[in-house]
Amino acid sequence: MYLTPSRILSVLRSSSWKIYFARNQSLLLLVTSLFVLSLTVGCDRSAPDDLIDEDQYIKILVEMHLLAAMREMTDDEDRFINGQEAVLKHYNITRKQFERSHDYYFRDPGKQQQRLRDVRRQIEKISSDLSEYELEMRKKRDAESSSKTEADPGDRYVSGSSSDSQQDLEQNIIKY
Repeated sequence: MYLTPSRILSVLRSSSWKIYFARNQSLLLLVTSLFVLSLTVGCDRSAPDDLIDEDQYIKILVEMHLLAAMREMTDDEDRFINGQEAVLKHYNITRKQFERSHDYYFRDPGKQQQRLRDVRRQIEKISSDLSEYELEMRKKRDAESSSKTEADPGDRYVSGSSSDSQQDLEQNIIKY
């Protein structure tokens, strides 16, 4: 399942992603940082061999957070898990590779907080872009609708057989 613009727009309009992000960002960062810190004390701090590039990691986090917000709206855990798998497949990443990279990046809470701010900014940009796109489409639909209304429907039926014109006219009247 890929995130379609309409799904993303419905999630972003609902503001549930903001609530989810605001409620869970600090707690998620704290719990994960403590967990990773407890695991890494005395452990090797080197990056895993299959570390995901930081920019790609942030893109994946954006999609994961949008999926999480969608889950908050729908309570559909299966769709959430399938969505995560689709995102990882799209980026050609395994779940284990993502988890290792995620654990590595969480070792530095300050930088991870900055990454999460970047995620939030990108989600806000997506929201803004989709709202602008929706407004443009609405204006285009309204313009097309008004141009059809302004045209004289009788002009269309000057040529052709009268029975066809009559049927077209009846259908046109029903539309208006």
